[in-house]
Amino acid sequence: MKHKHCEMHFIKIIWELDAEVEDIVVELLLESGAIGFETKPGSHRELELNAYFQNNQIHQLKDSLTGLQDRLNIYFPDSYSKPEIVHVQSRNWLDEWKQYFRPFHVSRRIVICPSWISYTPVHGENIISIDPGQAFGTGLHESTGICIKEMENFVKQDMHILDIGSGSGILSIAGINLGASSCISLEIDFDCCIATRKNAELNKFNLKITPICVDALKWLPNLRFDLILANILPDVLLKLVPALLYYKGSNSTVFLSGIPLGEESDLVFCIEKMGFRNIQTRNLNDWLLLRFNI
Repeated sequence: MKHKHCEMHFIKIIWELDAEVEDIVVELLLESGAIGFETKPGSHRELELNAYFQNNQIHQLKDSLTGLQDRLNIYFPDSYSKPEIVHVQSRNWLDEWKQYFRPFHVSRRIVICPSWISYTPVHGENIISIDPGQAFGTGLHESTGICIKEMENFVKQDMHILDIGSGSGILSIAGINLGASSCISLEIDFDCCIATRKNAELNKFNLKITPICVDALKWLPNLRFDLILANILPDVLLKLVPALLYYKGSNSTVFLSGIPLGEESDLVFCIEKMGFRNIQTRNLNDWLLLRFNI
């Protein structure tokens, strides 16, 4: 008796974009459950992004795409063509992307190294091993890079950190790597919480990093933090800033990242309205970090 070969099928979104929105679209698609990406030159735009999803995601994916385009239109109208959804058979692209993810310096001292690659550090290098899985956070995104660079000049021994929207846990791990004694990592996405926990264990920081799956806007602990981190989209940051009033007077420092350069005015206005102090900006190419005290 012959057995029929069972092939897995996936959904592919074909989306032509301007290069300036590639990073944001990738992040938004990751939030929607994307499990792989490919890019190549576009026919009508600067590039064509192919994003892959599990076949059982088709119904919610259509709704997600509509909402995603609405969010894009706030900051980058007319920067993309209409996305196309097609069905494809299984292939080895799920692992192909790994060959392009190599160890790299994200800051002067910190080297990000994929968990499947053996890397011997030279003098002065601190290694972060990472396996992002489906969570956002390989360290390649400039909004992550600028945050780690700023942390390298700020984090001291025995500091306590709150990481809001931890993704793969890369900022939490960087904080402990730089000398902090503890980090609470908040994520509303359960898969990201699992990724944070696994990467904390991978770096032997599982006793110092505590992932919590919760909406940060509803989590008000009776704790003090030296540093509060949030590397997420600007519209989410706008909702987060008023919630930081809970910590006012704690003398905490806040780093907000994930802000496209030139799109920070609403956030700065909100921060000033809340009465927070010492607002400073840092930028890395087209991405901005806001630093202030509460």
